[in-house]
Amino acid sequence: MGRLESVLAVAVLLFGVAAPAASASCLDYADYPDSTPFLSSTPTTSARQLSVRDGVACVADYTAGLRVLDVSDPTAPQLVVTVPTGSQCLGLDWVGDRLYLACGYSGLVIVDMADRWAPVVLGAVAPWGFEAAVRVAGDFAYLANAYGQFDVVDVSDPSAPVAVASLAVGWDEAKDVELFGDYALVPSGENGLRVIDVSSPATPSLAATFATAGRALSVAVDESLAYLCDENHGLWILDLGDPLHPVAVGDQAFAAGQYCLDLALGGGFAYAPVGATTLVIDVSDPAQPAIRAELAGGDLMRGVALGGGLLFIAEFQAGVRVLLPQCGDLTDAPDPALRGNALSLNPNPFNPSTSVHFLLEAPTTGRLSVLDVAGRHVASLAEGPFAAGERIVEWTGRDDAGRQVAGGVYFVELRTEAGRAVRKAVLLK
Repeated sequence: MGRLESVLAVAVLLFGVAAPAASASCLDYADYPDSTPFLSSTPTTSARQLSVRDGVACVADYTAGLRVLDVSDPTAPQLVVTVPTGSQCLGLDWVGDRLYLACGYSGLVIVDMADRWAPVVLGAVAPWGFEAAVRVAGDFAYLANAYGQFDVVDVSDPSAPVAVASLAVGWDEAKDVELFGDYALVPSGENGLRVIDVSSPATPSLAATFATAGRALSVAVDESLAYLCDENHGLWILDLGDPLHPVAVGDQAFAAGQYCLDLALGGGFAYAPVGATTLVIDVSDPAQPAIRAELAGGDLMRGVALGGGLLFIAEFQAGVRVLLPQCGDLTDAPDPALRGNALSLNPNPFNPSTSVHFLLEAPTTGRLSVLDVAGRHVASLAEGPFAAGERIVEWTGRDDAGRQVAGGVYFVELRTEAGRAVRKAVLLK
């Protein structure tokens, strides 16, 4: 039994839900309205936000600072190390080998992550007030300040970061920040979304505002679209084609009392923690977003992230939960015409390579490819015409440029004249 298959069996025992298919690499959570099948849970004291990369999850913990989890085995994540970074850590950004944490009155804390299991604090600076969120680009860190400010810190020397600018964005709290080219997007409560020109980081200036129905709390960006959570309404989807004039192209109302402090985007879905549940919102058509399902938890869900083909949710007291992502079009069942064609991988999960087997009942033309969890092309494995019979192709975990890809979930796709078949591939690291 493979790792994900055994995970699903454990989920059945723990949560009493019906078992998905053994080959599942995602779930349609609309099929689980009463009990969400989490894969695992790692207790922490007060998880707020997290970032996941290459089997490592970094968690901003409100009371403990930075917690680093080994999530290479999603069935049994392990807390490896806790780094005291000052209390009240709310947000983080992982860039290269450095992690930047927004830790309330402790300000900005910079951590060296070159050795993932032995992180070291490099430097810190407390600019002005209570830092709640951070994003980094180049030599500058941009922070949302709960005192209604937007702060800029020069991090070119991580051992001695220097606060260089602060801009008032309104009387209400600023709890999140996202970057879009030369602009920073800052949800500023009752002040709506502030668009700030940071083309000159030392002299940021207010460039535009998008008024919301209630308190703007969190924002995420995908290409030229911004996804904005509003406490009194729900989710707004904004076109940033002209950042000076953001335009709403779609919206999805939430139930009364639901609001999100974080968002994760992937596979045509937005994941929005809204208290004791996380909403799964189909945003494949930005003009018509729709709630697909709700993921039930046991505590306040604060942070959410996608990584390695999995979904991670930070619950304030219950800890970090690991789930399969919501199924989208990519991971639907194979076309009926290809169900008779054996497409399999052995071993799976694998490291460093796996053999892809497929059986064709008749000669055909086609292509065998590897895609990532978002459906993007990773590698071409074979291209026909193919003769009838069995073929075996090796994938060594590399892309078309010969680069080793990160560990996680991928999809091997076979397309022929008869149709399409897809199988998951789990690369271990």
